Amino acid sequence: MLIRYVELKNFLGHERERLTLPEEGLFLLSGESGAGKSSLIVDAIGYALFGAVATRARKQSELLHSDHPGEAMLVRVMFELEGSTPLVVARGLDERGASWAKVYEPDPDDPSSSTLLAEGSQPVARYLRRRIGGMSWRQFYAAFVARQSEISLLTDLSGRERKEKVHQMLGMRELEKTEELIA
Repeated sequence: MLIRYVELKNFLGHERERLTLPEEGLFLLSGESGAGKSSLIVDAIGYALFGAVATRARKQSELLHSDHPGEAMLVRVMFELEGSTPLVVARGLDERGASWAKVYEPDPDDPSSSTLLAEGSQPVARYLRRRIGGMSWRQFYAAFVARQSEISLLTDLSGRERKEKVHQMLGMRELEKTEELIA
């Protein structure tokens, strides 16, 4: 999965933000502790794809920027899966606090036009689950966020132990169970 951009409005500590990621290579996102790096990447992408965040927010209303509690909230992410056209998933809350979700395919020839593929939290969740190979929020989070202590631990393990630890970190057992069910 290649993330092309992340766009936020009134989400956690971000009033308005748009991050366009490079098509190739690595990028570095740096800033002071608490500046919103994790919420911009991990929480925003996780919320768009799965409707879940890693923060302590228990209710959707807690995802709203504290300076704008009565305003609409939006998280939009464009991504590409290998060999496919870009998809955009957008989730948010309207002014009344009602949640909504959409996934669509933008028209490459007309930026103002797109094809709606799914709408509503459950239809979007089902559509994305099919498109991203059944990956769960937990697997996404484990694959996306490697804690330094876990990475350091890998250097001290034997080959077999290292493989088992990586499988555990990525939630591979759940994926293997899903593959067995599909078969």
